[in-house]
Amino acid sequence: MIDKEYRIPFDFIIDFLNPKEVVIKPMFGCYSLYINNKICFFLRNREDKIELNGVWVAVATPDDYQSLAKELPSINQDKKLIEDKKSNNKWLLLSTFDDQFESLVNNACDLVINNDKRIGKITKGSF
Repeated sequence: MIDKEYRIPFDFIIDFLNPKEVVIKPMFGCYSLYINNKICFFLRNREDKIELNGVWVAVATPDDYQSLAKELPSINQDKKLIEDKKSNNKWLLLSTFDDQFESLVNNACDLVINNDKRIGKITKGSF
């Protein structure tokens, strides 16, 4: 279930997240997906910097990054959503260039459905 209708990229993610209630918020020309008041995913599909396109997974803590990166291996994982030290190891890219893109997104959604604590974080926009 979603709170509003948006034309989001990679809309199959909503089906993968069923039955979770998903709140979609436009952000920086992209879309963030909130589940249980936590940002879990950031959907980017823009014409600039296409190497950054895909589903970005919000990693709960920097310590969780490595285990999630092993569980969700995708090309371009070394890319950063924001190039600053504060954002390092907080976002994991599931790249649209990966042959297994949809399968990786499905796996990430399964983790969220099963309440994996490594995905999702409270932000100012969470409430």
